Amino acid sequence: MDARYDEYSRAVAETKVFYDKFALYYDEFVPPKESRTDRVDSLVAYIKKKTSCSNERLRLLELGCGTGSYTIPLVQSGHDVIGVDISDGMREIGIKKMEGRFPPDFEYITSDWLSALQKWRNEFDCILCIGNSLSHNPPSILPTLFSDIFNALKPGGLLILNGRRIERELDMIDGVDTSQGETCRSGGPARVQGKELQIVLRFMFMTKVAHLQEEKTAITFYTYDNYERDGRRFVCHRMLLDDSRTVESNSIPYDSWATKTYFIFEDQLIRVLEGAGFSGVREESPDENHFRMEKNWYVVAEKPIA
Repeated sequence: MDARYDEYSRAVAETKVFYDKFALYYDEFVPPKESRTDRVDSLVAYIKKKTSCSNERLRLLELGCGTGSYTIPLVQSGHDVIGVDISDGMREIGIKKMEGRFPPDFEYITSDWLSALQKWRNEFDCILCIGNSLSHNPPSILPTLFSDIFNALKPGGLLILNGRRIERELDMIDGVDTSQGETCRSGGPARVQGKELQIVLRFMFMTKVAHLQEEKTAITFYTYDNYERDGRRFVCHRMLLDDSRTVESNSIPYDSWATKTYFIFEDQLIRVLEGAGFSGVREESPDENHFRMEKNWYVVAEKPIA
């Protein structure tokens, strides 16, 4: 097997295991900060403006749709939407939230992105990837992934990508990020035992989440894999849940609740998108009122009409 696809397959399997378990807590861990309806109205207006789409009903694909934070209000607004997520657990919760309120032709597909994208050619007005889910895909697979996304878009269609600004988070010191209610605690440097590799812990966020009567600590922590790519430090991010003991910064074992994400800087991402054939690639928020750029980046790319 091509090394790129081998790495991608491992990442998909690991991500699925994590989110199938984490699905019950996802909506508590990532609660909506504002009305999703307001966000969706702004998003739809932006898409129509940038694509010059005259149809009231947009044809949309969301990759990494989770429990439906955007997919559900988009469908409720009358748009033709397909959601794709790797996790059966996330899909089960999303479908339950949709019961009795949606048209029978709405699709929520459980699949990895590359497999799902083979179904479509010149199909969508816009493809969305919002919420940092892009970072679960290894950088080596991004040229292939973006080529498949390019093919799935209609000529003149729009791709909107979103991720976390890792530079900002790595510069943070001990304290509380009041916008998220998270406690940030420096942990390092400290040695963390992996299955085959010792890596260095920089810091971690801790957030209490609850489902029914069960409370857990959701931990986001950052590590360095100790190699360079394009002259930039390539940073990895893992999450796990610890519900049994006090978390010590110098002793965090990897376990089946952990998942790896791969951060790519915006300038690198823009180059890959341009290589896949996109034009007008730029950092741009769909609406600064709802899609703020302080802690997140938004990259927009267009499929040329001719």
